[in-house]
Amino acid sequence: MDVHRVLDGILKSFGIVVRKREGYVITRFDAERAVIYADKDHFTNIVFNLLDNAEKYSIEPPLITIATRNLDGGIEISIEDKGIGISQEAQKHIFKKLYRVPTGNIHNVKGFGLGLYYAKTMIEAHQEQLRCVVNPERERDSISFFRWEQQVNNKKNMKGKIAKILLVEDDPNLSEVLKDYLEMLGYEIVRCFDGEQGLSFFYRQSFDLVLVDVMMPKKDGFTLVEEIRKINKEIPVIFITAKSFKEDRIQGFKVGCDDYICKPFSTEELSLRVQAILKRCQVNT
Repeated sequence: MDVHRVLDGILKSFGIVVRKREGYVITRFDAERAVIYADKDHFTNIVFNLLDNAEKYSIEPPLITIATRNLDGGIEISIEDKGIGISQEAQKHIFKKLYRVPTGNIHNVKGFGLGLYYAKTMIEAHQEQLRCVVNPERERDSISFFRWEQQVNNKKNMKGKIAKILLVEDDPNLSEVLKDYLEMLGYEIVRCFDGEQGLSFFYRQSFDLVLVDVMMPKKDGFTLVEEIRKINKEIPVIFITAKSFKEDRIQGFKVGCDDYICKPFSTEELSLRVQAILKRCQVNT
């Protein structure tokens, strides 16, 4: 998944909460490599809990900064606020279940003491760490940091360049999942959502491999691959489809595919098949 894309989505809704209090959210996305392998729902909940904490503990109109940077083969996400801060004693307990930072005579902070506990638990489940730093002079201006490993292993084509894959899949959710996963592995992905669009892109750009669904609008996958084969007889083609009958698989190979994967499939299986075919093509050229 692309961290910056997910953060933008979170801030569209969270920004409304902050603006109601006449506050601001500042973004500073400095990470050049922002694709990670993570559970999108849990990642979203982690960030939302940290932002929610920053907003709740700001007495004045919130001023929150969310930033990213690449660090030690990963990406670090930080969330900074100008709120009431956290005492040194409270810093020892803030990630404990049901713990809430004492606010003295202020009683407008609602919650159950689960947000930071959840965030830390989920981050550690991904084998990463969450930490909090507070301005020592005022015990204010707290910053929450967490880092995510980027398992990037750039995949090269036979010319030593990053392998470029044309992904033709009409299901936008599956298409996005596959794009994020394959980009995380280091491939360059171009997405299309129907057969006609796929053929148009194939005419205009150069690719190292094609991943294509069968049941699509405007032009089905079998027809698309037949037309691709008239242009290029060598490029590897893999069908990814729910059409699992023997007759469908035979038809796929007849029109010129190199592999045929039936849905549902694991992303790991797909990546291994892609890697094997690309490697075989390099050997044979």
